[in-house]
Amino acid sequence: MLDVADISFAPQKQVIQDIPLSRNTIAARVNELEDNLNNHLKDKIKEFIFYSIAADESTDIKDTAQLVVFIRGINKDFIITKELLKCLPLKDTTTAQDIYQAIEQLISINEPDWGKLCSITTDGAPAMVGKNTSVVTKLPKKISDEATPQHKLIGIHCIIHQESLASKILKMDHVLS
Repeated sequence: MLDVADISFAPQKQVIQDIPLSRNTIAARVNELEDNLNNHLKDKIKEFIFYSIAADESTDIKDTAQLVVFIRGINKDFIITKELLKCLPLKDTTTAQDIYQAIEQLISINEPDWGKLCSITTDGAPAMVGKNTSVVTKLPKKISDEATPQHKLIGIHCIIHQESLASKILKMDHVLS
C-alpha cells in the first residue's frame, strides 16, 4: 500500500502510514460500511410501490446451504432498484419451512410492505414451488393480511436453470459452425 502511495500521492504518504490496519480496525470499518449500505437500501425499500424478490438456494464449497435473495422494486417516480438483499447460510436443513422463515425474517428486517410484494422468482426446486407446502404456497398466506383482495402473488421459474440443463443435452455444433 505504501508503494502505491509513493507513486499516487507522495505528499500524503505519512497520512497513509498512520492509518491503523489491524484486523480489528479493518473488521470494524467493514461492519460500518455494511450498516451504511443496509440503511440506504432500507430507505429505498420503504419507498417501493411494488417489489419482487428472487431466491435461490445452493450449496457452497464447504457443503453449507446458502440462500441468496435479491429484491427489485419501483418507487412512485418509476425509479427501479435492484439489489442483493442478503446471502444467508441455512443451518442443518433446507426444507420449504426453513427457506420461508429465512425469507420472512429477511423481508421483515428490511421493513417493506408485504402487500406490495408482487412476484417471487425461484429455481424451481420442490421446496420453492411444490404444490402443497412450498415457499410459493406459503407467501400468499403471509401477504393476504396486508394486500388488497384482488392482489395475487406471481411465482416465476428462473429460465437460467432450464437453459443450463438444455445446454448440457443439446448438441449445437452443427448450428454454430
